[in-house]
Amino acid sequence: MNHFQLTGVYLTFKIGYLAIFLWLVKWFGSFLSFDFLELAGLECATGSLDFVSRWTMAAFIPLVILLPFFVGGLCGSIRSMRTLSTLASAIFLYAVETCMEVWACTHLSDGTSYLNSAPDLQCKSGDVTYNWLLAASILLFCMYFFGVQIFQILSERSDETAILSIDFKDGAKLWFLAINLLKWFSLIIALFVSDYPAMQLVAMLCLIMMMLASHSYVLPYQNHLNNTQEIINYVIQIVQLFISLFLFLNITAAARGAPRHDQRRGGWGLRRQGSIQGVCSVDEHQKFKNKCVHFCSSPG
Repeated sequence: MNHFQLTGVYLTFKIGYLAIFLWLVKWFGSFLSFDFLELAGLECATGSLDFVSRWTMAAFIPLVILLPFFVGGLCGSIRSMRTLSTLASAIFLYAVETCMEVWACTHLSDGTSYLNSAPDLQCKSGDVTYNWLLAASILLFCMYFFGVQIFQILSERSDETAILSIDFKDGAKLWFLAINLLKWFSLIIALFVSDYPAMQLVAMLCLIMMMLASHSYVLPYQNHLNNTQEIINYVIQIVQLFISLFLFLNITAAARGAPRHDQRRGGWGLRRQGSIQGVCSVDEHQKFKNKCVHFCSSPG
């Protein structure tokens, strides 16, 4: 599950993967992360759900899912505690990404900035809507990132409720925290370096290789087959990222050789025209405000 979620993160980079492949991986990743809004395609069904409404629903859904099991745990139910630990681990990536989405802004040369996920919404302290999103995102981030992990640590220290660490050997019982940090750093790369695909790929490569080296040194699982499988998964991801980087560099080289009006220069920051995100450009303001994120244009 962890590797499918990570793959879903770096496939959001503006590399120009096949649309049908992106859609399949995104759907499967949404299923594993309990991203119900993405699975339901609610924007496409209603045609009227704005970003604030969508974000509010997406941000509070994990809380609604986890709360009953948390209450059950307070009442002494071991099964509820175990279920809560498992669900929190599965939802972690989706919940934290939703919170951090509000912090990812593009800053223009005139001093204005816009939310990457909603180009019509400015990132400024005087905007009531943005202030609400920012306050809610910080509160929920503290709950999902710090609160969930503290709860997991406390529950995993109990022999009765331990579920996440059951496969790990002594001395590596909290290895799931390293996996959570890997997910978090991958989100930072995806959200805050979104205009620099090559840099994203290199950073992700370094991150996965560091995790591979750490895993190979610690070998956290009790079962040697699990350790071997995990190493193979990391190697596969590294190969995928190297292939993506190679393809992207070839795309940029071809773009430099194209007629001037088809070029999109900028070194590390080259933005591929006609990518899945469909970045439109007129002038600097219009280029960002008309950022065509087509929620309903993907296959299916």
